[in-house]
Amino acid sequence: MTTGTTELVSILAGNYMQPLGLLIERLVAKQREGLPGIKANEHETDWAISSILIAVVMFEGWLMRVRYDLGANAPNEHQALAFYTALQQRYLLPDVTEAFVMRDIVAHNHLWGTTFAWNETGHQHIGSSFKIGGDKKFRQVVDLNTGLTKDHQLHVNPKLIDRGDVKKVLKIILAAMQALEHHQLLMVQALRTTAWLYPGGKVTRQGTQPYRLSDLIDLI
Repeated sequence: MTTGTTELVSILAGNYMQPLGLLIERLVAKQREGLPGIKANEHETDWAISSILIAVVMFEGWLMRVRYDLGANAPNEHQALAFYTALQQRYLLPDVTEAFVMRDIVAHNHLWGTTFAWNETGHQHIGSSFKIGGDKKFRQVVDLNTGLTKDHQLHVNPKLIDRGDVKKVLKIILAAMQALEHHQLLMVQALRTTAWLYPGGKVTRQGTQPYRLSDLIDLI
């Protein structure tokens, strides 16, 4: 009988794909109308903010593995975005700052105030104002006059975050992961990791099918 030892290096990033897939599945299950300029539909917000949060945490997990694989050659930065920014000094990589800003908006519960008028015919948005939250990177990439990020036009008022923002954040993350893989920094399994979902979100005799990150984007 052959025996031996080996070491398993923990990496949780891939374990986020299944819950992310289920969140996307629930997000796109049906169209949900909100109040324009005031708030997205509450159920839309539920799934959207959770999807953004878990997607960016997943990306942070893959960055941790990149740091480990680089060993002594890894940039001496311990925050995920700072580490990625340091990698950008060595390799051609797309910017991911706005994805991390969206993560912060959700995780730290940035506060906005929205003024609107209403009567029996409906609601009318009057104006919105930023109350509290944010840091240096937030101020660099956000236009408070529009309530959107400057590049990808992401909603920074948490109550307006919807499936469109989720799709944009996932595209940012996918582009970064593809670039990291191109430079042979990201383990090949990363972009091949799948969520197993029922096509159309309904149980069928054919069972579940694998969805990669790019496939989840296509669902939105």
